[in-house]
Amino acid sequence: MLLLASLWIACTPFSAESGLRGGDAAALASGQVCVDVEPERASCSHSFGGEYADGACSAGYQCCDGAWGARETCGACACTEPTGQVGCAPEPAGASCTHSFGGQYGDGACSSGYQCCDGAWATRGSCGDCDCVEPSGEQGCGELGSTECSPRFVGRTDPLPADLRAQMTGTTWSPGCPVSLDDLALITASHWDFDGEPATGRIVVRADVAHVVLEVLRVAWDTGYPIERMEPASTYGGNDDASMAANNTSAFNCRAITGGSAWSQHSYGDAVDLNPLVNPYVSGSTVLPPGGSAYLDRDPADPGVLVGSSAVTQAFLLHGWRWGGYWSTRKDYQHFSANGR
Repeated sequence: MLLLASLWIACTPFSAESGLRGGDAAALASGQVCVDVEPERASCSHSFGGEYADGACSAGYQCCDGAWGARETCGACACTEPTGQVGCAPEPAGASCTHSFGGQYGDGACSSGYQCCDGAWATRGSCGDCDCVEPSGEQGCGELGSTECSPRFVGRTDPLPADLRAQMTGTTWSPGCPVSLDDLALITASHWDFDGEPATGRIVVRADVAHVVLEVLRVAWDTGYPIERMEPASTYGGNDDASMAANNTSAFNCRAITGGSAWSQHSYGDAVDLNPLVNPYVSGSTVLPPGGSAYLDRDPADPGVLVGSSAVTQAFLLHGWRWGGYWSTRKDYQHFSANGR
């Protein structure tokens, strides 16, 4: 890690227990940003002890000119360390695109599905033939220059658009549901897919909890946690079994609880099912979706598998949400909710 230069400016630390900011989402853009890496001259001290260089980010804040501010106050995060315990400073690097698996790709170089063009990830062939190809994402290839370029998290929260309202009506929502369509919001946000490539997904939640879900998605991005796909449950006609089998991350779906007739917490828009195939619901010998039986050993090395120490799990808990993986009589490893149900 790059040592900070001689001028250290401490700023007022924040308490992680007080919650993380997430309401001011960046407008959707290309998903790429270039940052000239300069020697740092200031730092911010996290309440958990970590020192953050100027431009560096914790899970919810950014150090800007020696003071904590909202993320992206002074541009893209120069580096990110979400725990608050270690802090970070950017490494000196050359011109490249950074793959989520750690590889650095020079201009014109290609991963398995993308090409680094002028410091931004693009579809292959966007700037000519690949100068080199390194498909794993772990090593990278190509010549590096003087500027470090990497994908950044972008996300936004909007009222439900008319076409989505129409798709949801009669599938995931109908008159008599606990919340109205006006109570809901659509989050569109960056995420890593299971191939380690940047992707964009959509998820419907209740509007008053959207900032929490958006912040957790940001933590997932910053820590490299992959989400195979993220689309509203209405994409599957409200069929929860089909959505789970596709490993689709979703939230709002006005339906009954599994094995019962009462409203599921998803009917209220404040529950999220994350990578449900690899994080199944387990009650006795029942595993849902059935394909989740392959993931009962809960190996965190498997892509998308959640355990108690996972950064995403901790991010939800930090906001006061509960995890179904801690339930005693059954386990719902995919399920996070604001009230624990």
